[in-house]
Amino acid sequence: MHQPQDGRWRQPPYPYAPRFRPPHRPRSRIWIAYLAAGVFAVTATVFALAPRSADVGQIDSDPAAAFDGASAIDLAYTYIAPDGSEINGWFSVTDDGYAVGTVDDRLGGSAELHVTPESSAVLGDQDWWARRSPAQAGELEGTWVRPDEGTAFPLDVSGGLAPEAVADLIRAIDAEGTEVDTPAAGTITTTWQDWTLVRTDTVPSEVLSLAGPLDSDLIGRPAATSGSYGTETADWEGGEDVTVTPALAGAPGWMRLVPGPAGPQTGELVRSTAQETNSGETTADTGGEEPEPPPAQSNVEPVWPAFQATINATDCWSSTCSWSATVENVGTGPGEALVTASVTPGTSPVNQDLGTIQPGSSASTTTMSFGNPAPTPAPGQTTEITVAYAVIVYSPQLGGGDQGKYMDLLDKLGGQAKQPALDRILGKVAPVLASGLVDTLSRMIDSGIDPDAALDAADAATEAAPAEGEYADLPTLNRLAQAGDRFRGWDALADVLAASDPALLAAYQPALEAAAAALADPAAPTVTLLPNEQGTVSDAVLLSDFPEPEPTRCTGIVSVPDADLAAAAERAAANASGTGEDCTVYTRLIVPNTNRHLWNAAAPALQPELQSIAEQSCTGGDPQIANVTVATGRGTYEWPGASLCNSLIRPTMDEIIEHLNGFGLPEEYLADMEAKGLITTDATGAITAVNWKDPDKPCSPWVTHGGATEMTASSPGYSDGPRAHYGAAYLCAPLNKGTAAGNQVLWDWPTAASNAHAKDNQSLFHRCHLVANDLDGLGATDADVGNLVTCWRNTNFTMKESEQAAKRAVKTRAKEHLFYLAVPQYNGPDGELSGIRITVVGDQGYWDDTCYSNEPLATTVLFAAC
Repeated sequence: MHQPQDGRWRQPPYPYAPRFRPPHRPRSRIWIAYLAAGVFAVTATVFALAPRSADVGQIDSDPAAAFDGASAIDLAYTYIAPDGSEINGWFSVTDDGYAVGTVDDRLGGSAELHVTPESSAVLGDQDWWARRSPAQAGELEGTWVRPDEGTAFPLDVSGGLAPEAVADLIRAIDAEGTEVDTPAAGTITTTWQDWTLVRTDTVPSEVLSLAGPLDSDLIGRPAATSGSYGTETADWEGGEDVTVTPALAGAPGWMRLVPGPAGPQTGELVRSTAQETNSGETTADTGGEEPEPPPAQSNVEPVWPAFQATINATDCWSSTCSWSATVENVGTGPGEALVTASVTPGTSPVNQDLGTIQPGSSASTTTMSFGNPAPTPAPGQTTEITVAYAVIVYSPQLGGGDQGKYMDLLDKLGGQAKQPALDRILGKVAPVLASGLVDTLSRMIDSGIDPDAALDAADAATEAAPAEGEYADLPTLNRLAQAGDRFRGWDALADVLAASDPALLAAYQPALEAAAAALADPAAPTVTLLPNEQGTVSDAVLLSDFPEPEPTRCTGIVSVPDADLAAAAERAAANASGTGEDCTVYTRLIVPNTNRHLWNAAAPALQPELQSIAEQSCTGGDPQIANVTVATGRGTYEWPGASLCNSLIRPTMDEIIEHLNGFGLPEEYLADMEAKGLITTDATGAITAVNWKDPDKPCSPWVTHGGATEMTASSPGYSDGPRAHYGAAYLCAPLNKGTAAGNQVLWDWPTAASNAHAKDNQSLFHRCHLVANDLDGLGATDADVGNLVTCWRNTNFTMKESEQAAKRAVKTRAKEHLFYLAVPQYNGPDGELSGIRITVVGDQGYWDDTCYSNEPLATTVLFAAC
């Protein structure tokens, strides 16, 4: 007789809690999708560094001075893993090794990390754990746990990011490094041991960013359950020795840091928060008993069923043969068992529900009968035939919750013979992830991928070793599968996933980013991802179809290997325009961290590099390129075609006034600004002039705002409250320091019900100043709510690019006065804040018009609305 066949499943059946809703829904740019190989997308935040004590007559320009003796440090970071995965977030770290911060994946998933000198605890959502420990995602999501070494973060936060350690790193690079040419005006770029320090050339110096590889001796890794690491002394010329945390074995990766000193109140809050979490006091309900620390990740066992089937059959000598099957649960949790049994030759498949089987228990099917298929023997003879008994065990707790989909996939793969391979892959992930994996495999095969190749790709996508820089791709695949027939590109993606070289996947990430962003736009019914004609994975074209009469959008995506940004843009445009007729051409240029010339460049330095492509695109009529987006280490910058053309010539003051009138600002805003003496308008309400003061007379800057209107929240879980209209300022030297935001409940501020409740400044959201407190903007009292809006943390960081540029202009440009206008853009689907547009006009030629999108990973849009 045919040997019995088994079916084994391993996945826990726990549901997961819903994630919080962000302040605005993703639009054409989806935050989960912003991933670019080797590109650091946290826009540099600028912090003024106070000089150390110095001898009389000597000006101290040490860029590390502000971190010496600081009680705490605030920093934003971006980490690029070897497989191209990108992680962003922020930390506040104290001088004695306590830290609180976030770890956010670009393709979905976020976590909080609280660290003490002795331990660490992490609270991650389902997608976050799906990338790091797919098998445990069901048990770990939404629960504080002490993570395994290297799981939560790739370096030692407690030691490697403490104020003194950051100061040592800055000082070592600055003292021992070599200055390199950079197109970023007003900055000094220094490199040492593959680390790069970017700071301003002003005194005191302002640190813009630190970036380099984690396998360098300059920084420690990885983060672990214990925050205690040894140290060693690095010798360098020109001063005292530098104590650094030694690099540990493991895969390299790139880290970009944007540091700034924090005050003593931040340190006290971080210390108490981290202590409470790691002791178990944060969520404990002990009834007076001593709270227990969070469990260790390694001690959290998946609780799910695993089934083993045994066929009960003997040789049959009668005209009717009987058999049954027994299914035993050899797993750790209960599970339903649905059996599909068949005999070949003999009977068609029969379905039986064995109900829920507890761990260690078993259940059997009813006795099933079939006519003996052996040929009728001649008198005195015996005939025999071999029959194949088949049992497929399906559990809704393990196979994705839809038996029909599972059985359909098994049929597409080639039948029961492929069940062990399928079950082995599904057994690597938690039950809450199985449905997405089943859908992904079905989509791959439906697109023409060989079943074995699809299984190989899915197998590779479930592998995770975060301590070695390898992350599972399940959230990405699930989102693409959810797009259904709208996404076309599974064949190219499967080849990359199954490739043994992780750099291949890293190079393909920009195309995945663009595909996910396009799929977020419901107006584009289909999105097709194509490699270029040469099959280069870093060159791709994305076709986004729109209903008539809209033309198809063709986006050329290329990596920029050298300093010639215009040549890369030309190549991307040629790839896109050559794909199809009547295409609207978009280009997306990815600057990897190996491109030292452009990697640290922001918009002012990038724009001259695009001069030649702008001249080609803007010759005669409408621009030939509808959009140019450049992703560098400083951020993501976007030029609509018309803006690119307008950038070729510096506008006159009359042209700037005409540009301001094109904003469509409400009449009451303009009337308010005129009443406050900032502008002059004509009888129609149009701006005719900015009211400049005499530059030869003493000047005092002043800031105003347009008030706020009480509004109902855009969605449940967010607060009703005052919604600001605009902020404006007349800036001149000497600038004053404003006030930090208070604890006001602003419109759309998250509540506890949103699962995004902010605690002081330790949250995904900030109370963003429209006019920055570095520019005398106020925010401390209820009277200041007209200058504050609820925004994503990263939006607040990226806005500093315009804010600090304006600050430097007032300080360094002789007698320049600035008119500063910041207008919230309430263009979201439910009136949410879609961005903040900052426009700055100088009486001596200074000009800036930048919109910062309100997204977890903000995009900077030049000379246009968000």
